[in-house]
Amino acid sequence: MLIQRLKSLKVAAILLAVVSIPATPLVAYQTSNVVPLASTSRRSQTPLQPLPAENIPQADGYYSRKAARDLQRAQEKAFSIQYLASQANSEPAADFVRLAQQTLNQAERSYQAGQFFAAEKQAKAANALYKAAETLYEGQLGYAIGRHGSKKASKRWYEAPYRAQERIARVEAAIAYYQVNPATATKLLQQARQLTQSAQNAAPLASLANYRASEHLANAALHLIEAQRGL
Repeated sequence: MLIQRLKSLKVAAILLAVVSIPATPLVAYQTSNVVPLASTSRRSQTPLQPLPAENIPQADGYYSRKAARDLQRAQEKAFSIQYLASQANSEPAADFVRLAQQTLNQAERSYQAGQFFAAEKQAKAANALYKAAETLYEGQLGYAIGRHGSKKASKRWYEAPYRAQERIARVEAAIAYYQVNPATATKLLQQARQLTQSAQNAAPLASLANYRASEHLANAALHLIEAQRGL
């Protein structure tokens, strides 16, 4: 009996000691970095605020550099075409030169207005028009022009019939898909088709020149479509 009483007293003492230990508050285990779930839910429903102006990437700087580069290339091509125009007489080539100059002027105005994407595409279109005129002049002269004078026709000349057809088909697909049909691009597409037809009855080099010029006209039309889409 004495032993059982001692055991009962020992158990009672242990229970009293446990009950007397103060409970540790739950907040003591929370850190300042923990966000309650209710707060997280409210935060996800808050609309995003626009970035401050100083944090917005300067995309215009990238496009302005690209536009300036293509404007310079078109201006250089406009200068070099003058020599060929003095050596050969081609009315279609002269028409392309005039249209190229008009397109280049438009590109410069777009650049001054801050429309850098349009300026880049218009400058590329002008450069392609100058190349079309250059190719027709070369076909009339009977030789291609290189950096150091006349040269033989390159591989791209002999690929011109296939490349011209591919570019014309691409212009037609772009007009149908984007539902964009600039008047100048449509005119260039028609002229490109006419050049491929007339190439079939021309002399060998003149025939290749017509196909090659047709390819450049199609490229110019594509650039003008892209310029209008980006405006």
